[in-house]
Amino acid sequence: MNILYASDDGFARIMSISIATLLKKHMEDEINIFIITSNISEKYIKVIEGLFNNPKHNIFWVSMPEIDIPLETDRGSLAQYGRLFFDRLIPENIQRLIYLDCDTLIEENLRELWVTDLGENTIGIARDAFSDRYKKLLGLEKNSELFNSGVMIIDRGSWNEKRIEDKIIDLLTEKRGRISQGDQGAPILVFGT
Repeated sequence: MNILYASDDGFARIMSISIATLLKKHMEDEINIFIITSNISEKYIKVIEGLFNNPKHNIFWVSMPEIDIPLETDRGSLAQYGRLFFDRLIPENIQRLIYLDCDTLIEENLRELWVTDLGENTIGIARDAFSDRYKKLLGLEKNSELFNSGVMIIDRGSWNEKRIEDKIIDLLTEKRGRISQGDQGAPILVFGT
């Protein structure tokens, strides 16, 4: 099972709790955790690496790429965009990922999510009850259905085939990096509602 996180120092402590709950629920499963980092201090790296004492559990640190777009960080950090640029960072042989926000507590084994048949879909996500105000900020109709990108299962082959990263870059460039909650808003606008 391949798990993806993206974090900076501000969320590293919270992420360590998420990772601890994930590893505890997957003692018998092979888990590869990829962490896209944006300035995580050595202190937190040691804490997180200290959680890995099972030979079936692996951790891979990946630096946040340079993005040649002025991104608005309305929630504090460029790390929030890491999930949108995973394709250029993760080894090519990884074809399926579960992305988890740093504040996600894992209460059950994720095997059922991992084997979910996405059919023709690129991502599996949950609907979210965002306000009409947020929909208006994104330029969407009131009846638009929105989703939460905090937990996603991603089919990388479909992601590449549909050129999702290119579409996200085009959108962010067009909007000059100004999309409300860009890490959430950009995929909503790219995938449609």
